[in-house]
Amino acid sequence: MFGRIFLTSALLFSSLANALTIDSMYLVSDDRGNSIISLTNDLEQTSFVNTYISELTTDEKGNIIRNKYTEENFDDWKIITTTPRLIIEPGVSKDIGIRALCDPDSCAYDKDLMFSIVFEPSPYFEDSVSSQSSVMINYGYASLFIIPAKNQNISYTLVNRGEYILARNTGNTLLNLVIDQCSSIVKNNCRVTERLLSGRERQIKLPDHFKRDKIEVKIYNHDESYKGKQLLDLIN
Repeated sequence: MFGRIFLTSALLFSSLANALTIDSMYLVSDDRGNSIISLTNDLEQTSFVNTYISELTTDEKGNIIRNKYTEENFDDWKIITTTPRLIIEPGVSKDIGIRALCDPDSCAYDKDLMFSIVFEPSPYFEDSVSSQSSVMINYGYASLFIIPAKNQNISYTLVNRGEYILARNTGNTLLNLVIDQCSSIVKNNCRVTERLLSGRERQIKLPDHFKRDKIEVKIYNHDESYKGKQLLDLIN
């Protein structure tokens, strides 16, 4: 249900047409903490792609703290990519594995492990071609990668403020929030989907046609083993 929904969070960048594309901007690991992501080069020239990993945590105020993985903090790494640097020819897709370096049963026991994996493309030049003869703007592309908490605690508060839904995830695992006003008559622009990281508080802005005195919100965890529903009365 949520496999290919794009995040609106400022945490991530959207992929652009005629550029590097990612098959999923949101990944949940398997039981061993592993996953696979596919990159496709839609450019007309070969791209050299670097990958960068940042571990994400939240402070007491719900702000995101990024800890970028470097050689200096290698001992603290919890995941790696199988191919941190790769060359992708035009029109070619390549898979990159994501591997946990710790046992998820212990390192993700009481809270999600959260990561931003950034893919940064740049032109690839053969030795005989000068890089100075080409100009290209590089964009970053990122996926959110989650190793779910082994012992999940679902806890949240939702408030209908009219212009927006005030949502706070007080539990230890990511939540998917869905406001669905689709019907047999209304089929377009009728669903709002947001992901809320553990410890985060967000204002989910509502389109004008969503603003009502009563709004139903559905809540799911990553694999929909938890399904909740709340009818929110307007609170000014």
